[in-house]
Amino acid sequence: MNLKNHLALFSRFTKVLDIGIFPALPETGDQNISQILPQLKHLLYVELDDCRARTDLLRTIIAHPTVTSILVYDLPDESMCNDDLSKVISGCHTASDYAFSPHFQKYSNRGMRLASLKLESHLGSLNGSQFTSQNLFGLKEIQADMGDGLLQSSWLSVLSATHPNLSEFWLLNERHRSAHRTTPFLSSFLEESHRRDLRKFFFIEEVGLRRALGRSSQGWYVMKLILKTTESSTSLLEILTLAASSFPKLEVLTLNLGLHKAMYDIGDLASVLALFSSLRVLYLGDVFRRINFESRNTPSVLRVDSRDIRTVPKAQAEHKLSLLTSCLAKQVRTLDSFHIEEQGYEDGKLGYRRYRHWSLRGWLHVLNSNREVGGTLQ
Repeated sequence: MNLKNHLALFSRFTKVLDIGIFPALPETGDQNISQILPQLKHLLYVELDDCRARTDLLRTIIAHPTVTSILVYDLPDESMCNDDLSKVISGCHTASDYAFSPHFQKYSNRGMRLASLKLESHLGSLNGSQFTSQNLFGLKEIQADMGDGLLQSSWLSVLSATHPNLSEFWLLNERHRSAHRTTPFLSSFLEESHRRDLRKFFFIEEVGLRRALGRSSQGWYVMKLILKTTESSTSLLEILTLAASSFPKLEVLTLNLGLHKAMYDIGDLASVLALFSSLRVLYLGDVFRRINFESRNTPSVLRVDSRDIRTVPKAQAEHKLSLLTSCLAKQVRTLDSFHIEEQGYEDGKLGYRRYRHWSLRGWLHVLNSNREVGGTLQ
């Protein structure tokens, strides 16, 4: 079936609300899309790749009476700086220097919105007046390299007021911070972990903040954490228990145990993760070797010899990951999805190569009310 026939078939679904139009097609392909668009009477949202080279199609989509949002991944051609771009949203992580440049402002002045901004300068070197004197229309997300800077509640409050659509703030490179020099959203957690002599056993590599729209800085909360344990750590359960009480609205948690040497009972780990009352997504990196699947009568934490490392058959790893995610899905009732990253070696039987490397990566999801888990690891 050729492109025109595909589009004719697609046009039968007149109640479609959104479509994605990705790689640039030959000119006749874009012309066919333009002819079909008027038949989509309920279309609200379109994603368009390579919009700079597809000016005619972009103008056609903008003119569609029901379309409210068009997500693009590059800037439109400069010839469109005289058009009404209020439906257009730039979805790329635009660097702050570029977002405040006169070139970008030509598009912003025509109503184009910016969905995401990446602050490539360290937060401490930013001039807060940039954000208060110049509204980046539609800004929903900021990614900030913390560097030597601090995220002050007062600065975040002003930012929230001047950018009412801003709902997510990602703090990168947090790992080397002390309990007394960090964002106020983490300070109580880090101070308590320091008091319990846990601080030396983990790093926080990334923090995600979120707020409900219309709220002030007091409405921000920690919704994502990336935790990486150190080689000497045997305190994962205690660290997670403290994190659960400190961040009750946490939705996304990453556990990177690549340096870890202790093992934990599968049931004990599941019980601790169940303390996160809002947890929806769990990223697991190098975790299954840290889990004891054999007996609930063994101690919760076992120290493993450093020589007991990465040699395990891939099939055995897949089986244990299936057991782990099934157990977690049943005990952590809020969980929707897992992302798995594991790697290791097995007997290669390849002559001079004694071991063969393997890796497993992908998404697994809770499928039904029975909390069964499905998906494919590549």
